[in-house]
Amino acid sequence: MSWEGINCRAVLTLRVAGWLWLNLELAKKPARCLEYIVVHELAHLLTRHHDDRFNALMDRRFPNWRLRRQALNAAPPRR
Repeated sequence: MSWEGINCRAVLTLRVAGWLWLNLELAKKPARCLEYIVVHELAHLLTRHHDDRFNALMDRRFPNWRLRRQALNAAPPRR
């Protein structure tokens, strides 16, 4: 996955110890998309992969997550 030049693997690091690290480049994305990013990463505490279980968790906790993901991917980077 790519968000307009941001390497997603370098953007978010979720630590099992309870830390969620967010890359400052995310501040250039629309604020309404940041909630999606946090919920997405928290879902990875319960399932590692983007599988059916992951989708079910996202659907249950954040029903419009697909729209937010779409908005995030379509958003040009702010300068």
